[in-house]
Amino acid sequence: EVFSEQRAIVESWTPKIYPRFTQSQEKVEQIVLEAIKEQLARRQQPETITKNFVKFLSIACGLVEIRIIAVSRIETWLHNHKLMKPAQELLAYLCYNCSASSQRDLEVIAQLSKLRLKNKPMLNYFNNCLREMVYSSPE
Repeated sequence: EVFSEQRAIVESWTPKIYPRFTQSQEKVEQIVLEAIKEQLARRQQPETITKNFVKFLSIACGLVEIRIIAVSRIETWLHNHKLMKPAQELLAYLCYNCSASSQRDLEVIAQLSKLRLKNKPMLNYFNNCLREMVYSSPE
């Protein structure tokens, strides 16, 4: 009886969730894009890119501009032994965030189809990522 009363009280609670970043979403996207472009302009050679930068790109892959930037450089990162794990994570995020709904995402998919992966484990990982991309957006 006491339990049912407490349960009724808890179920009557309606938490107020306020979206904190709705007004500043475009500003945050612009800051992230500028930071990534600045880092890529500063570091021309692929071996000067750090693991943390590739992880940052993975986090920012929700933005289509970041996906376009990342897909153009991911092949060299996948073949770099120091960056292989974060680059695989980036590949997974690229595939997960791609959809056939926009022309720019179709460009990303076209770039992904042109990747030349050398070893079999990497090729299997790539195929799994593509399979997940197809399952997540079947259009």
